[in-house]
Amino acid sequence: MVSLRFYSCIFSCKFRGEKILTKRQKTIVALAVGVIIFTLLLTGAVLFIVFTALDSAAEKDSYSLSGDEIPSIKSVVGYRRVNHYSSGTGDGEPYREITYTGVENPCADIRRYVERLLEEGFYARGLYDTNDRDTVLRFYKLSEQPGKVLELTVAYTGDGYWLRIKQERPPIGLEVPA
Repeated sequence: MVSLRFYSCIFSCKFRGEKILTKRQKTIVALAVGVIIFTLLLTGAVLFIVFTALDSAAEKDSYSLSGDEIPSIKSVVGYRRVNHYSSGTGDGEPYREITYTGVENPCADIRRYVERLLEEGFYARGLYDTNDRDTVLRFYKLSEQPGKVLELTVAYTGDGYWLRIKQERPPIGLEVPA
């Protein structure tokens, strides 16, 4: 009701006996107000969708990739805030990327997560140190898809870590134990 009074005041106010706004100016003001309201509603809807998707990624107990199930960070160390989530195909192969931020002790999280990956049948190619924040850790496991492997990459970020899970053909020289 307040907004109707506002509009009626704008559109009917007079100054020294003369109308303040012409009919064309009133139309322009009404359109501008409509566009602003529409923009605010659209922005709210987009933000709601984005934050819902991020919360969904943070709440998963496992990551699914073309029939393969990979333990999630939440299932190992508990809920962590997701800052970025994306999925798609790169070079025709599916992938998932998740960035966790605001982590109190990223090294401890990664250490526990790596232990779980090794229990789940992943193996590391080469040596790794979960305490070295400059290290990019790569783990491999045979995929459920014939002739494919899962590559899980973990890298530290400023106050968290980044995961990339992709399904691909084995790199040259990689022999994954069955």
